[in-house]
Amino acid sequence: MKPWQIKVTRFFHLSLEMLLLFLIIIPLYYAEEKELPIFPFIVLVSTAIIFYEPFIQKFKTEKVGILLIPIIGLVGISVGFHFFFALLISTIIFWRVLSHYKDNDPNEMNLFIITFIVGVVFFLYFFFTGKNEIFLIITFFQFFLIVLLKTLKLAFQSSKSNTNKLTQLKWQLGSFTALGGITLLAIFSYQMLHTVVVSIFKLVFYVVWLLGVPFVYLASLFNFELRRRGPQEEAGFYSGPESDLTLDETTAANFDMLLWIAGGAILIVILYIIFRKSGSLILREYIQTNDQEELSSFSQDDHKKGWFRSSRPKNEIRRMFYDFEKFMAKKGHGRSYNETVEDWFARLNADEELKSLIASTYRSVRYGDKEISSEDRNRYRHALKEIKKAIKEA
Repeated sequence: MKPWQIKVTRFFHLSLEMLLLFLIIIPLYYAEEKELPIFPFIVLVSTAIIFYEPFIQKFKTEKVGILLIPIIGLVGISVGFHFFFALLISTIIFWRVLSHYKDNDPNEMNLFIITFIVGVVFFLYFFFTGKNEIFLIITFFQFFLIVLLKTLKLAFQSSKSNTNKLTQLKWQLGSFTALGGITLLAIFSYQMLHTVVVSIFKLVFYVVWLLGVPFVYLASLFNFELRRRGPQEEAGFYSGPESDLTLDETTAANFDMLLWIAGGAILIVILYIIFRKSGSLILREYIQTNDQEELSSFSQDDHKKGWFRSSRPKNEIRRMFYDFEKFMAKKGHGRSYNETVEDWFARLNADEELKSLIASTYRSVRYGDKEISSEDRNRYRHALKEIKKAIKEA
């Protein structure tokens, strides 16, 4: 992809993640019977993305978040969010922007699966309140956007033949049309679906009640002698004449404290995820390609690969090597089909020590399932960067 194409798809995917974030915070406002903060949320998210991106590009380190997150938190306060809530959202957005610079191949379908689960759970939870339609709307709307994003990425990929593109495009447009038809059918028959779901709930409750009748009857056969307590005993702990039980705002305060504790725990977890590998970022390479370029063995990818799987390995060493292969293929030094790493490196014009380090580290993980220390991983990453740099300058 060209640089601008990578930026477009990255921003598109990031926007879908922000839609999921908005879906998650909706129940908080429903619980307090407040209006949904659609405009403030858009302002906060847009400001954060625009503000974070140039700083991450310039400094290429996670540590800039220490300065940037509080600033965006102040923006959130100015548009009406609570300070802690604004800080939490700002941290989440920084985490996601940072992740998109580290991940070359985010999986859209994983995002949709999470959205679908969250949407269905909230839809059923708020089913009898009359405020559940928005969860269904957002879930379907995001699926449409995901299909559009995958179609856009497919059109941008110059490594695929027109036949492969057409095959995938037909399948995606077919899915888009089918889901659109199902959505229209659900809209026009919503009242009927509502009646069916309510009937199912009633049937389930009735079956559970019937199954519980025998147990209640058996329990009634046991004659336990029950001694009725006196008035003083029934009053329990508050049995004195002046011990009237008064409920003030303590219960609500305790609940608010639990929310603060839960929010603080989430914030700590996100900050740990962000800074656990603090240091220089390995940003995605902006390689300019044209429609006539071939990506060697990568042009042989199976166009029927499932949506639910990413082609990038999960192991960090193998993932970096995979990205290195893609980079070299785009530069015209791709690895041939069935060519070993040693044979491939033998014809590469690069430092022999760096090539030996990369090959031995990759081989120990690929075939020996060996644990790599942090120091060896950094040397491996540095060697890949040096060879990339040499190829660029050649």
